[in-house]
Amino acid sequence: MRRQRDWGIRRALYWYLMTRLARLGVRVNYVFVASPLANRDYIELPDGYVNRAVSLEELAPFVDKVDGLDAAFFALAVAHDDWCIASFFHDQLVGYSFLSHSRTLASKQLDIIVPDGFSYSYKSWTDPEHRLARLSSSRLYHSNIAFPDSKRSFYYVETHNYASLLRGYRPLSQRRIHAGYIGWFTWFGRQIPFASRRALWLGVEFVPRGETRERYYA
Repeated sequence: MRRQRDWGIRRALYWYLMTRLARLGVRVNYVFVASPLANRDYIELPDGYVNRAVSLEELAPFVDKVDGLDAAFFALAVAHDDWCIASFFHDQLVGYSFLSHSRTLASKQLDIIVPDGFSYSYKSWTDPEHRLARLSSSRLYHSNIAFPDSKRSFYYVETHNYASLLRGYRPLSQRRIHAGYIGWFTWFGRQIPFASRRALWLGVEFVPRGETRERYYA
């Protein structure tokens, strides 16, 4: 009832359908290109908080000590030379957002292609006890400052993740651009990727990990 009240009956029914398909290994995502004018305003954080770009070596002491930052994931992030903006409350790690400028991990079986000139924002986490501090929005601002050579960034959101899709109003100049769909379905344990023509035109798709054939986008 709460979802129907907040999202409307059609969205609530779609959420119900897609959450059940996800259990069967089906994922469908919107691809969004962020506006270069979004997240340009500095956000004042409460006392004790700081967001900053960190080297992956600085994060090493926190591996296996906070949600999502396990040794296997961290080793892959290091191997891909990915970037990170971290949130600290005094000396405590309370959030992070990873960015990649090259092909990187997307699931246990798939990588995602990152087009030249783009960065890909992924693996974002904020400690639930610190979510009212606007750390996630502030990390986006700091990523623009720390990595100015990435002219545009993209990310993907599951098509039924309305908590993210329906968040706050933005002026026209700061709105994201919908750039198609990517996803996968699972067949006898194997994740098989798919992408819409618009996503392929952008140069974004999931590919099986270990596959090395050249791809050409036109």
